[in-house]
Amino acid sequence: MFVSEAVTVTTSAAVLVDPDRGRIGTASAPQLWVIYNNDASESIYLGDDTVTSSTGIPVKAGEYFTIPLWGKEQIYAIAGASVNVRLAHTNGVDGGTPPVFEL
Repeated sequence: MFVSEAVTVTTSAAVLVDPDRGRIGTASAPQLWVIYNNDASESIYLGDDTVTSSTGIPVKAGEYFTIPLWGKEQIYAIAGASVNVRLAHTNGVDGGTPPVFEL
């Protein structure tokens, strides 16, 4: 199952990706996450709970970042202003080999 939602990234680092969000199955089931920066001009920055614009992975306005996750890893995000972000992910149903996605 594919799940999507809109969230807001602000100037304070906060959990953006949490594998338990929308999960069906167990923590070991793989999930593929797509993080789309829906803003017209502001970048967002991805990292751990100490992420800053200097240390994070930038996702520029109108661009996206994909990452497969297993287990309970979280991704934090921060921005220079309030930024609208779209999250999409598989729900982590157990069974089989995770799909391979090529961009």
